[in-house]
Amino acid sequence: MATELHTDLVQAVQQIFRDARHNARVRNHTLNAEEWLLIAAEARTCFESAVACELRAHNQERVSQLQIPQELWVEVWGHLPMSDVVSISHVCHLWRSLALASPSLWSTLEVFSDMHVNDCDCEECGSIAKHCIVCKRCRRTPTLGTKNTKLVRHLLPRSKSCALSLIIRLSDYETKELARLITPHRRRLVRIECNDYDSRIMAAFLSHFEALRAVRELSTDGSAPPVSFMKKIKLPSLQQLKVKGTPFNDRYDYASGRLVFPSVTRLDYILPYGKYETLISTLEVVPNLKALDLDGSNDSKPINLDYPRLSQLTADLDGVQLRRLAINTYSLAMALYTPQRRSFAVELVWGAEPRSVPFYSIFADLCDDVQLSICSGLFDDPKAASRYFRRPSVPIRVWNLHGTDSHGRHRRITRHPKDGLETLWEHLSPSDLSALCIDGVLVPTAFEASTGCWELHELTINNSNADSLSFANDGDVPWVPELRVLRVTAPASSDDTPPAIPAAHLESFIRKARIVGGILSKLVLVNVEIHGDQSGLRTLVYPGVPGGRL
Repeated sequence: MATELHTDLVQAVQQIFRDARHNARVRNHTLNAEEWLLIAAEARTCFESAVACELRAHNQERVSQLQIPQELWVEVWGHLPMSDVVSISHVCHLWRSLALASPSLWSTLEVFSDMHVNDCDCEECGSIAKHCIVCKRCRRTPTLGTKNTKLVRHLLPRSKSCALSLIIRLSDYETKELARLITPHRRRLVRIECNDYDSRIMAAFLSHFEALRAVRELSTDGSAPPVSFMKKIKLPSLQQLKVKGTPFNDRYDYASGRLVFPSVTRLDYILPYGKYETLISTLEVVPNLKALDLDGSNDSKPINLDYPRLSQLTADLDGVQLRRLAINTYSLAMALYTPQRRSFAVELVWGAEPRSVPFYSIFADLCDDVQLSICSGLFDDPKAASRYFRRPSVPIRVWNLHGTDSHGRHRRITRHPKDGLETLWEHLSPSDLSALCIDGVLVPTAFEASTGCWELHELTINNSNADSLSFANDGDVPWVPELRVLRVTAPASSDDTPPAIPAAHLESFIRKARIVGGILSKLVLVNVEIHGDQSGLRTLVYPGVPGGRL
């Protein structure tokens, strides 16, 4: 500190004490020791305040250089529930300012209530009524539970012009209050999600509106029932709908008009037990449908429908996915199938006899650059579990078939047992394939079905073991003149050593495949090793055999 500044500071402090002494004399008062200490504390506070202003300016400049960018904070907070975002806005002044200046943080509102009804017969409410418990201030009988609709009312303006998403967990009689809060902002509402077991919640909330023109999605979580409606409503932006049985609620007001959603292009439909005719009426609600996901029924009785009308309503579908398809739904599946479908997928119910559900013909639609995958996986069979003896479910190996072609067509069958897979080759010859990914145990059967795989340029053998290519050493291999890539893989395991495939088996396969030029462009080994003499194999692979494990 410069000498003159030090002198000025000392004189300023002394002046404080001189002024205090002078003021006391004017009032004929003599300052005691305690009062002198108060004057000293006042001088010290003045000094610290001046220093604090300088330090604050310095710290803000330094923090702005070191802190996480505000955009990143907002991105992180955007993944938090609404209650946590509210808590963050109360941490400090800086975070509160940032949260209030970020409308996107308040664009998802979670509305909940667990308030007990007036005639609730639970034990707690019974005790309140029995002992005449009232509030000391307002003398009213207390109502148990909490709700955050008041908080939502204050948070709505914070989102400004951002698109709104609602997550609802209310009782049906409480949706009126929420609808009243949302009405001024309804043009910004794009998504509504209901997380409640009662199917009436979503229907009750929607019944308070004539139209919600911006809503694109109505969704429910896994435990909540699909969407239904109590009256006609216009949802011109709705793109996807999930329905079980019928979209018409039991209390639907048919006087309000016919329910129709021309903008919906995807329908996730759950077939109800014994009420199959509702599928037709539901499809009439969505006339411009492009994709249908249908969850089958476990009913053993045949499904009787107006199949000509069904074919008419689904004629323009691009994709159909059928889940839990049992024998009784075969006629329904065939009515939904046409070769013109860009995508057609079937998920079988485990235990269904594969020959009774002959869907292999769907693969005959594939042509030009056909790529096929036949890979296995483990599926937990719920029938193998016992709730009486507390036995866990037993994993069962099933096969998934997936084929594509250059025209964008997709064909898929999942959860297929091993038995009956050989029937596939009656509809799709290996000679038509350009790429094949197949489990090792199925390779011999696939190659027996063809004398030549003329277009195959890539072959992947999954779940390989030491004997996966033994058939090549013992018998014939079809011609694969265009083969460029051979990939042999096995599951990764930290406990067991990787399978070792004899070099002689690989050499026999490549030689008998009669590849153009006699050289395989690429041999890829994943969690697989080669044992035995590799000298002959090295002459058949460019630029040699990969050593060890990849």
